[in-house]
Amino acid sequence: MSVIDPYDELQRQTAEAEARFVSDSRGATMTVLRRDGGYRHLRFDLPKASWEGFELVTWPGTLVVRGGLGCWTFHQDGADLMHTARPATRDSVRIDPHFWENRFTPGGGQSAKKYSPTRAIALLRAAVAENDEAHPGLASAAADELLSPPALAELNTEAGLRAALARFHLRHERNGSTGQGPFRFPVDTWELDVYDPWFLLTCAAVPWAVEQHDATAVPVVV
Repeated sequence: MSVIDPYDELQRQTAEAEARFVSDSRGATMTVLRRDGGYRHLRFDLPKASWEGFELVTWPGTLVVRGGLGCWTFHQDGADLMHTARPATRDSVRIDPHFWENRFTPGGGQSAKKYSPTRAIALLRAAVAENDEAHPGLASAAADELLSPPALAELNTEAGLRAALARFHLRHERNGSTGQGPFRFPVDTWELDVYDPWFLLTCAAVPWAVEQHDATAVPVVV
């Protein structure tokens, strides 16, 4: 799998989140604090998980996960999101980050995606490899000024990455040391964000929580 290909990377991330949640949820218990139609309050204690557990709260149009996973609020007008989250079959997709991202209401510092230094460095290295022949000296300049251990620390944030590239562009536009005309890293075209692992773990937790709830719900006799 490629760290640069978004599909490959997401497949790896979702597989890791699913495997972690399966391990973390062993021995879990559920406490029903409220179950009144679309109004629900469930608490899940996960003794095997370092993050200990979470609560799931719903009301019409809204589903909230809060606790060790952070606080994630999802909204869809007129929907019972607990019903929507219910897998159609046991073979259905277990983690659907695109679905939940489209219904996520940001707040409290939580974000479905975050800047990835690993992805940024992979994209930077790929751009160097692709352009070094046309711009002799690009690889050595990038290795010294962007990819050496002291410089790598600056790439841990998107602001740091952009500042480092701006300095690199300015320096080499002035002295022309990268070969045939100035070279500029196409940073504005790069996808620098990946799904937050806690968001993906939440995406695994919700359908699992629905199954636990369904297993204890008393069927309505008509």
